[in-house]
Amino acid sequence: MPYGAIFSNTLRLIWKEKKLWLFAIIGLLLSALGSLIYLVQVLNWQSAMLAFATDPAGISNVDSGAFFSTVVGGVRMIFGGITLIGAAGLIGYIVNLIMRGATISEADQVLASGDADVGRGSRIGLRRALRLFGVDLLWWIPLLVILIVGVVYGRNSISSYIGLFSGGHESTAELVASFNSIVSGLSNTVAILSCLTLVFIVLRVLFAPLMYQSAVQGEVSFFGALKQGFGLAISNLGAMIVFLILILILQIVLVIILLLLAIPLMGIWMSSWTNQMIGFLMGSEAASGTSSTLAIIAGLILALLVFLASTYVQSFKLSLYANVYRRLTGGSAEESSAQEVDSEASVREEQPVVETAAAVDSYAAEEDAEPATAEDEALDADSEYAASEGEDDLTAINGIGSSYAKQLTEAGIASYAAVASSDVQALQEIIDAPEWRNVDYADWIEQAKAMG
Repeated sequence: MPYGAIFSNTLRLIWKEKKLWLFAIIGLLLSALGSLIYLVQVLNWQSAMLAFATDPAGISNVDSGAFFSTVVGGVRMIFGGITLIGAAGLIGYIVNLIMRGATISEADQVLASGDADVGRGSRIGLRRALRLFGVDLLWWIPLLVILIVGVVYGRNSISSYIGLFSGGHESTAELVASFNSIVSGLSNTVAILSCLTLVFIVLRVLFAPLMYQSAVQGEVSFFGALKQGFGLAISNLGAMIVFLILILILQIVLVIILLLLAIPLMGIWMSSWTNQMIGFLMGSEAASGTSSTLAIIAGLILALLVFLASTYVQSFKLSLYANVYRRLTGGSAEESSAQEVDSEASVREEQPVVETAAAVDSYAAEEDAEPATAEDEALDADSEYAASEGEDDLTAINGIGSSYAKQLTEAGIASYAAVASSDVQALQEIIDAPEWRNVDYADWIEQAKAMG
């Protein structure tokens, strides 16, 4: 699998179709706004408290009613903010589920036809939201079990620790031995649960991505999507590890860029807060420094940069694995048009699993056909691709759909032997596909050689 080509093409894909990035921005916006509002409230409350503490007249001369009101208001604000974050996070998660499905669906369509549509993607994402939630839930359960076990064992260890000092020990040595036993057991449990959590995270990042893809793109049931996604990942485990490493490298690069941009912004933002803290510790007025307005602007810019980076990573990962899924399941870049997606989505719910590349390539044509009888289906199977007598069915080559097959046939390449004897440059000149479609002409030649 051409890892570098897929990675670089995904970067160009998101740059070309920024609607894929827009889906992630919409999906994460509500949660980010809730956290931002809460952070601004906390900072305002902190500034108000520091203003009382650094009052030159002294804390004893501060209006007690105003001070009490500020303290109580801050406590209410904190609990209200937690509620706000929870509500925004829950609604934001639902929206993000829909937008993740939209990203996967439209990335697939961009790879097929070069066109993305926000409305169409949102509708498909809405229809697939429950499936994506099911995959999420599948991976949350082990983490929840680990968390519950850790909390229960930690609570029991604390109770045992408290019980050591309630009496009943004949000697100090017995007390020390019991204490060491509790500490040792707690340490071992923490180590075991940490290892299990790490293993769970690794398994999730390796196997979950293709499950999400199959849940949206796959023409299968929910459990069929889980089985298909797991099977694709386990049979291509090396590739999944390589892509995981490439994504980690991308994230590291983005973090470095953010740090370089954040240092001056953080300096501006921290200057105001630090001056207030110095004034509080020294018992004097806050030292002169950066204005609070400039500090707020710097903080908002920094928050925006972090938000854009996180949304880009989400859209990149989903688009990357959309490309991988298409390759592993035999999807060809020209097999369907963007205008056919809505009709395809409704039929996919009722159709059985389509496993072969030939069935996938003929899917769009079958959508427009009337319901066929068993005899009609048998005839259609023989005439699915209108190859002339004596010509090979080029659509049997993984990656060649009816459109590409027609171009090749018109150019005089109508058999497996003709494809096998061609070179990459000749095929590229005939097909003339955009680079971002990532057509693997060399793979066509190798498949043709294997076919005879």
